[in-house]
Amino acid sequence: MTRYPIHDASGALVAVHCRTDGPDGKRMWWEEPNGTRGLGGLSTVDLPLYGVEKLTGSATVLVVEGEKAADALLEIGVQAVGTVTGASATPSAIPLAELGGRRVHLWPDNDKVGRSHMERIAAGLVGIAATVAIINWPDAPEHGDAADFLAAGGIREGVDALVDRARPLPPVVGTEPEPARSDPWEPPLSLDRSADLPVFPVAGLTDWLRSFVLAEAEATQTPVDMAAMFVLAALATVVAGRVQVEPEPGWIEGLNLFLVVAMEPGSRKSAVHRDVINPIVAHERVLVEQAQPDIAEQATIRRIAEASLAKTEKAAASAKDRIERLALEDEARTLASALDRLDVPAAPRLFTADVTPEMLASLLHENRGRMAVLSAEGGIFGIMAGRYSSGMPNIDVYLAGHAGDPIRVDRRGRPPEFVDRPALTIGLAVQPYVLAKAARVGDFAGRGLLDRFLYAIPAGTVGYRQTGTPPVPDAIRQRYHTSLRALAASFDRFAEPVTLRLGIDASALFSTWRAEIEPRRRPDADLGHLQGWSSKLDGAVARIAGLLHLAETITSGWDAPISAATMTAAVEIGQYLVAHALAVFDYVGADPRLEAARRIGRWIVAGRHATFTKREAFRALRGQALFPTVDRLATGLAALDEHGWIRQLVPERGPGRPPSRYETNPAIFLGTGTKRPELVRSAEQDDVLSILSVDSEGRETAAPEPEVSTSEPGLWPPGPVAPHEPAELGDWRAAPLWEPDGPGSDEWEAI
Repeated sequence: MTRYPIHDASGALVAVHCRTDGPDGKRMWWEEPNGTRGLGGLSTVDLPLYGVEKLTGSATVLVVEGEKAADALLEIGVQAVGTVTGASATPSAIPLAELGGRRVHLWPDNDKVGRSHMERIAAGLVGIAATVAIINWPDAPEHGDAADFLAAGGIREGVDALVDRARPLPPVVGTEPEPARSDPWEPPLSLDRSADLPVFPVAGLTDWLRSFVLAEAEATQTPVDMAAMFVLAALATVVAGRVQVEPEPGWIEGLNLFLVVAMEPGSRKSAVHRDVINPIVAHERVLVEQAQPDIAEQATIRRIAEASLAKTEKAAASAKDRIERLALEDEARTLASALDRLDVPAAPRLFTADVTPEMLASLLHENRGRMAVLSAEGGIFGIMAGRYSSGMPNIDVYLAGHAGDPIRVDRRGRPPEFVDRPALTIGLAVQPYVLAKAARVGDFAGRGLLDRFLYAIPAGTVGYRQTGTPPVPDAIRQRYHTSLRALAASFDRFAEPVTLRLGIDASALFSTWRAEIEPRRRPDADLGHLQGWSSKLDGAVARIAGLLHLAETITSGWDAPISAATMTAAVEIGQYLVAHALAVFDYVGADPRLEAARRIGRWIVAGRHATFTKREAFRALRGQALFPTVDRLATGLAALDEHGWIRQLVPERGPGRPPSRYETNPAIFLGTGTKRPELVRSAEQDDVLSILSVDSEGRETAAPEPEVSTSEPGLWPPGPVAPHEPAELGDWRAAPLWEPDGPGSDEWEAI
């Protein structure tokens, strides 16, 4: 592992950038000086430049991307510093101020992202550095940097030659900054992650699945996402527990999945759910019919054994002769022991719907660890939350069932039940508010239950549906039924789970995917608030690859490796699931960064702040629990900047640190933007769930700290707020959610 200490100009340690390189690619993370993971609220853009503490009185300094390139130059005596933000971000004015008055030469990586990175830094150095020049290495390979130049045989004199050939950028005419930047604004992006979500990539499904999903979506006038997610649940139902995948040596994943599709009432969830699981119902009926003779025979044998034991016990109790009684007692013990070994098998089951955790454990025990919960309603969440257990959540069986951890159930008056390798699948269609209620059950979030689900929240079609659409063609429906049932029956002859492995190309693709997704889990990246969910994503993609492989090969997949094409399709589904998970967790209030952006945005619109400073925003919002520090406010401002709602103005030059001033995109005041009607919360619905939240035992907790008024003098013109507001503002409520009271609602008595 390589550790790069980041010091400020005085030499004080601020953070440590850690990196490991392995077969799966590089992994990078931040640590505080005390060794705690993360940056303790600091933003990477405000971190000092790497090596800034080593700057001397020399007027010339080279700026490179990353610590490795900076170290390479420092080793040959060239004064250099490295950016630590990554090429996608830009150091703020705080670290760039340390380059004030110097002749700065920027050495970009030889790629589009690297050049853009240095161009943004050059713009940020206007008015700070004496001169700014960009170095051009004519023979640079793709992605080549200063370290590559030296590794290829470059020497100090060669670096000096590149520096001499670099021409300073022309200075900016004028010393007084404009009150606003003159370059045009791009249209602002919606702060609602669900505004433009991707559609399920059905192209990656094998032909018999793809044709059914498309035909079902057309027949029911529903999004293809719903049928596609249900189909994945159906595949997992018939093969989980019988097949497993080994993406890397020693890493085993079952093929069971937890899936949720969230759509509003009237979205025909029940119709699609019924059509998808029909082959499973038919196959289960056949299994029951096949098992019935054996069940009847075993039941008869047991009744005879019970009668024989009762007769022997009665004879032993009434025997007068001591030797005869002892013989009968010994015979009774033998019969009792034999009776204990006589188990009448239960009728085989493939799936259930609303079931208590205790009954679910029994079903897993009776069906060799294999079971699925498939439902077009969300009642199972209410049961998990404690509907039938005095409000106490009971989720152990679900956690173990997803991971494949052993289950042991002890009950008074009954023998213990053991499940060595449970494989529980869950496929649900729920209303969005059900997920919001689930997120407010402490045990669900705290113990990682919601992190185990894969989510889809497709755009609603209600109001846009055609009438008189044809049903799914018989040939397509029959092929789907036949193929799924053939897949279900193909593993009956195997006593132990079959293990799938990746082909060489598939393994390389999977490693690349993991390397790409890992940096996004950093605390300051887009998946930083979903580390629990995203950490399970690699395993989920491997499971999906296994399911797609079996669907492609049907009855012969166990003896062939997973192909690169199949892994590509699984990765595309993984990318789809990331976008939808971000939208779902954002909807239930799990992304503090976007929530901070919405709160600041609401303040900007309410006060019609064309420009404002960070200090003004913090003074106005610091009474809210969401903004205990300026750092928390800065994360929201950064998110608004990324979405094109605001941008930072060039600071004026003068004594002391200039204030951070922002200007607002004028389009924000014109009500532009998009929204998803099924996710909009009106002002009247505000605080329905945020005021009365629920803890893990179903008790009401105290209301959150109320927001304070932002009507400070001088922050915006007096008078009434403009009657219009952006479309997104309807989505900015912290937790208010509509709870339907019609027949489709799912009431949680315990909550």
